[in-house]
Parts: sequence; C-alpha cells; structure tokens
Amino acid sequence: MESIPNKIADAMGMVADVNLLYENDLQYIEIIVDKSLSLISYHGKYFYRSGSTMRTITGKERMIEAWGRGVDKIKETCAKYDGHLPEYNISVSGIMVLCKVCDKYLDLLNEETHLGQSD
Repeated sequence: MESIPNKIADAMGMVADVNLLYENDLQYIEIIVDKSLSLISYHGKYFYRSGSTMRTITGKERMIEAWGRGVDKIKETCAKYDGHLPEYNISVSGIMVLCKVCDKYLDLLNEETHLGQSD
C-alpha cells in the first residue's frame, strides 16, 4: 500500500494521496490526485480516448491539447455573442489563431469610443 504513491509518481509524474478505506466489511483503495491544467503522461507518452480505443498523442496534437484548455470557453463565448469561431493554422513553427471580430464587439467598441469623446 505504501508503494502505490511512488509507483504513480514514477509512471505518471504526479503526486497522489492513497487511502485504505473500509465499508460493509469490504476494503477499498481511494486515490486522490489534484486536478491538472496540463497533460499527464504515462511512462513518457500521452494518450487520449477516441471512442472505445486509446490513442497516443504526438507532436502537434500534444501542443494543441496543452494550449487548448480554454478552447471550450472561447467557443461558448463566441456562440453567446453570435461570433465567428476561431480559425486555427497549425505549422511547424507553431499555432496561429485567427479570431474574427463579431458585430456585437464592434458595437461595444463604437459605444465606448463615443462615450470617451466630449461634446
């Protein structure tokens, strides 16, 4: 039982709290890990689930996933304000994200510009 946190740290590079618990004459192990904002590797490789299979993340995919934690928030905000979804251009030099301005943003920008002018 004491070796489990070390095995998790060696295999995945993360700290885990392991507890032996009892319930209705049964024993079970509780493993607690902090939420991670970055990808977690297993023996130096990164994986993701595609349907019922596990696939290895390599090169560009890993770069996108590590960067893309806020992509869902961007999509939700674009939908909320009827904005265009960002366009991604991926190349060997990196990722370029093109965000087109929506009408709502332009209206807000024009309002702020007019408010800042004296009559």
